[in-house]
Amino acid sequence: MLAVAILVGGVAGLIWVAMGPEPWGWKILFWPMVVLPALVLAWWWVDRFSAALVVTTKRTTMHNGFFRRSTSEVVHDNIRNVQVDQTFWQRVWKVGKIGISSSGQDGVEVQVNHLPNPDRLRKIIDLYRPL
Repeated sequence: MLAVAILVGGVAGLIWVAMGPEPWGWKILFWPMVVLPALVLAWWWVDRFSAALVVTTKRTTMHNGFFRRSTSEVVHDNIRNVQVDQTFWQRVWKVGKIGISSSGQDGVEVQVNHLPNPDRLRKIIDLYRPL
């Protein structure tokens, strides 16, 4: 949201300076306010839409990457722990982070950030795993 606010401010500043009597003097100060947030938003967009979490009746698979692809898979019979992490603001916006660890690995095998309704997904995974 901060990147969007800076981007809007930069575009408004460029329009304001362009309408003034000296269009090139202050314009150089507003270009970073347009270019840098646009790059941050582009990076976020590619990162956000290059990940997919697929939950089937047998396994949960995480596909990650836009140019380079990586896949991590956990069979539901082997799931030992499902972690859901949400800050206060993430709870307000109903997003969060989910982590799935299996009995075969030490740490979290599958981790997804910015996931809508992570608690609902945890309940779906719990339906398919033996408890």
